[in-house]
Amino acid sequence: IDPELEVNRYRDEVLAKAGGHLDAQGKAMLEEDLRSPCTEEIAVFRAFARTVDEARDSFVILDTAPTGHTILLLDSAEAYHREVMRAQGGMPESVRQVLSRLRDPDFTRVLIV
Repeated sequence: IDPELEVNRYRDEVLAKAGGHLDAQGKAMLEEDLRSPCTEEIAVFRAFARTVDEARDSFVILDTAPTGHTILLLDSAEAYHREVMRAQGGMPESVRQVLSRLRDPDFTRVLIV
């Protein structure tokens, strides 16, 4: 996952959705908000969820650090799942399904190498 590419993709999507609904000041505030560090977290997580979703017809190997990064990734999945269940709006289907896919033993295998 290329974080820079995913941030640009996410930023473009958000700005396109806002489109003509914002005045100049609103657009400037949205652009400022999209420069925050959490924009990268959201964009990369969405790319992760999209990658997991693609595994329905293939194998996807996620190579993560053995401790903190993996725990953070799984914790993010749980947090996003709670947010999706609360909001349900504007979330890609891949994000809505990521936690259930990761928990499904017929879909996900964890191998420690």
